[in-house]
Amino acid sequence: MAGVGAEVADIDLSMLSTAMGVPPETPAELPSVLVGSPRQIADTLLRYREEYGISYISVMEDHMRTFAEVIRLLRQP
Repeated sequence: MAGVGAEVADIDLSMLSTAMGVPPETPAELPSVLVGSPRQIADTLLRYREEYGISYISVMEDHMRTFAEVIRLLRQP
């Protein structure tokens, strides 16, 4: 995941924007940028698993602390 946060404004996408050579708002539309509450993000990832068979993701170091709550929710039965 290139970005994780409650709101797009909470996520620094400048590095991704620069690397892609696109305007700063463009990366927020990518599936690798997860925006919402931890529950909303967990639900999005569960949907990705069902729809696309994605069962493994990696999170950039800058977003690991934010993503910790999502992991907890995904581990619940």
